[in-house]
Amino acid sequence: VVRPSFAQEDRRLEGKEDGLTVGRAHQQSLHANAFDPALRQYLSRDHFRIERGRDGCKLVPLSSNPIWLRAGGSSRPREAIVGEPAMRLSHGDEILLFTGADDCTHDGPGNLGVLRWTFQERRQR
Repeated sequence: VVRPSFAQEDRRLEGKEDGLTVGRAHQQSLHANAFDPALRQYLSRDHFRIERGRDGCKLVPLSSNPIWLRAGGSSRPREAIVGEPAMRLSHGDEILLFTGADDCTHDGPGNLGVLRWTFQERRQR
């Protein structure tokens, strides 16, 4: 899904102390350069947020476009829905985004490719 010409070193996002919001409004260059226009229609200005708190990090969906969390290498991702409780994130979990599949799944027929963000906890120094 990511354009092959998009540099590996530019495919990583760093959160701040309070977390990270992901979406076209927040990483304009990345979204414009990494993804084809046909895919960008499924990427919201404010797509999801990773909130950092005392009890770890959580996924907060901000978009009506479907988002799933594949936790701990599970074969079956769970949908993250706006307005429902935030979902706990652990190192290696995958956040999967909808890319146009006919059956409204992350990898169904008609999708433009599987778009995933892999959560990596920052190492303490």
